[in-house]
Amino acid sequence: MNMQSLRQPHHPTPRFSSIASFFNWAERQERIYELVDGAPHVLPWVKLNHARIVTNLLTLVASRIDRDVLEVTAGDFAVQVGPNSVRFADVMVFPAGKDGRLRTVSDAVLLVEVLSESTVHLDLDAKPHEYQALDALACYVVIDQDRVHVWSWIRSDDGSWPSEDVVTDDHSATVTMLQLEPPLEEIYRGVN
Repeated sequence: MNMQSLRQPHHPTPRFSSIASFFNWAERQERIYELVDGAPHVLPWVKLNHARIVTNLLTLVASRIDRDVLEVTAGDFAVQVGPNSVRFADVMVFPAGKDGRLRTVSDAVLLVEVLSESTVHLDLDAKPHEYQALDALACYVVIDQDRVHVWSWIRSDDGSWPSEDVVTDDHSATVTMLQLEPPLEEIYRGVN
């Protein structure tokens, strides 16, 4: 028996002409995918520190917002970042009262990503550009899961974004996320 016969058949990566067709395909997959310009990209598996930070943020944000006005979700609900692109931010805040059957929103006001080794180039390069193009977005935050280090971009009152991110690495500092300002020690609670 030769090696060629032992290999699994190669299935080309599909391309999608609509977000709806992507979701129809994605529902039948074992992994979770984002859609970037019509091409699916598998999301990485996360570590416990990643999950702890997301849980801490969900708890902190949910306790500080008016949930009749804003809603907070974790990474299994999508934000539409282009005509044929959706991302799954680790934490997202958007206006409340939407139809529960929606698969995406495009009016997120806060997006947070927890940095993994495999997503550095996305979270600090591609996603800031995609997310900052969203009209409603007020703040984008990236949180490193392996060290106390947070990058944030906050839209100014005139609607512009800063040319550089704000970096916070003081464990006793707070991070500006809308008007929430949670302390880093609470974001990193239980993280080692």
